[in-house]
Amino acid sequence: YNNSDWIKLIINGSEDISLTQSDISVNNGSLSNFKRVDTTTYSTHLHPSSVGLVSAFVLENSIFDVANNSNDVSSNKFLWNYDNVAPTITITSNDISDNSNTDNSYVNLTITSNEPINGLQTSSFTLKNCVATNLTGNNGDSSYNLLINTSDWTSNQNATIQIAANQVSD
Repeated sequence: YNNSDWIKLIINGSEDISLTQSDISVNNGSLSNFKRVDTTTYSTHLHPSSVGLVSAFVLENSIFDVANNSNDVSSNKFLWNYDNVAPTITITSNDISDNSNTDNSYVNLTITSNEPINGLQTSSFTLKNCVATNLTGNNGDSSYNLLINTSDWTSNQNATIQIAANQVSD
């Protein structure tokens, strides 16, 4: 998965070749900046059209060598999962409702994402009036559990738990 606006593709021939941009088949994307690098190499930028699988390959019988022989099979397919949509994360608890009170020293939180995420750590959270004591879940999960300790609270203190932007990736 990648969320770049474009990826540079390099097309290498095993000998001197001629190739045009129209010889490259693209699904869910477009090409730009097509150019010959040297006698055996071409480069181009592949731009996604929408979220999802983007593919590109050189069509059969489209590359010609100096003796006018063509490739009799298409090239391998370059596949790219384009994803520029940030994950949505929700924090809930079965121990306490949002904006309510509890006398519990520990509160279990469930962190749920709309898609698998990577990089979530206890340091990903901004905490006020509580301490994160245990985070369970693995990179690539969409659900994690966080245990927070509220034992240092003085009466009528509100705990705040947030995840700032750019703390996880999908």
